[in-house]
Amino acid sequence: MQALKVFLIILSAVRLQATHTLLPPSEMHPIEPPNLDWHLEVFIPPDEYLIYLKPGYTISQHLQTIGKDLSPHIRRHWEDFEIFEHAHYIIYLPDPTDLNLIRRDPEVSLVIQNAEYHAISDPVPEELERGPKVPKHDEL
Repeated sequence: MQALKVFLIILSAVRLQATHTLLPPSEMHPIEPPNLDWHLEVFIPPDEYLIYLKPGYTISQHLQTIGKDLSPHIRRHWEDFEIFEHAHYIIYLPDPTDLNLIRRDPEVSLVIQNAEYHAISDPVPEELERGPKVPKHDEL
C-alpha cells in the first residue's frame, strides 16, 4: 500500500505530455495535385508544398514532432483557428527527406503541391462585343 501511495505521489508530481510519433514511411500522407480549372492558368513552383495541420495542432508543435527546424523554409503561414479552424503553411523543400518527415507526421491532414493561379483573359468574339451584324436600313 505504501508503494502505491509513493507511486501516485510521483505520478502526480510528474507532468505528462502527449507526444506524437511519426508514422512509418509506408503510411505517409500522399501529395495531392493542385486543383486545376480550365479558366485559370496554373504555375506550379518546383519544390513548394502547402501543408494542412489538424485542428488545434500548431506549426511549432509540428516542427517539434518532426524533430527538425524547417522554419527558415516556410514561405507563408496561417494559424488563425477562428477563420481556418486549422493551421497551414507553404514551405519550399528542395530536399525530399524533409518532405518525407512532414508527410509522416500523423497530425498533418493534407499535403498539396503549391500552385499559383492566374485568370486567363478569353478573347470575346466580335459579335458578342459589338452586337449582331444587322443590315442597315436605307433612309427614306
